Amino acid sequence: MIPGIPRTFSATERKRATTYVERNPASVAALVDAFLSDHYRVSQRIAAVLETLAKRNQMLILPHLKRLIVQLDKPETGTALKRNIPRILQWMQIPDNLQAKAVNACLALLADPAELVAAKVFSMTVLANIANGQPDLANEIRAHIESQFNLSTPAFRSRAKKVLKTLDRLSLRA
Repeated sequence: MIPGIPRTFSATERKRATTYVERNPASVAALVDAFLSDHYRVSQRIAAVLETLAKRNQMLILPHLKRLIVQLDKPETGTALKRNIPRILQWMQIPDNLQAKAVNACLALLADPAELVAAKVFSMTVLANIANGQPDLANEIRAHIESQFNLSTPAFRSRAKKVLKTLDRLSLRA
């Protein structure tokens, strides 16, 4: 059991765990270790805490960002991690030295016809965020999204519309 992460996990408990981690920054490493262990339930609970940290205090996750991105790129990575790593990354400002790895991993998720929609949706957002600083990526991302648009789920199409609008704005800037 990880300190601050109970067996059951309500919204109140997620807030309590997040507060614990914010007050004890040294616990982030153990949290990331447990998250990457790929135990489905544990990963789900920890992902909620890491996502909240990514929204509120990215600096706590930043030292562990490379591990998350490298794990995402591994072929043996389980579905829970493939969904939850982009879920966390979508809130992060990814440093320049990790952007190429993140783009490759997210494009691979997006292009995989067998991949879960949630992983694709979060990956689209990560890619759009990176393209904001590198508008030349917009066309490649657009091609991946448009190739699947009519064949995918309503959730995919909803997020795709938003991302495509963002990419349109980037194309106008470039």
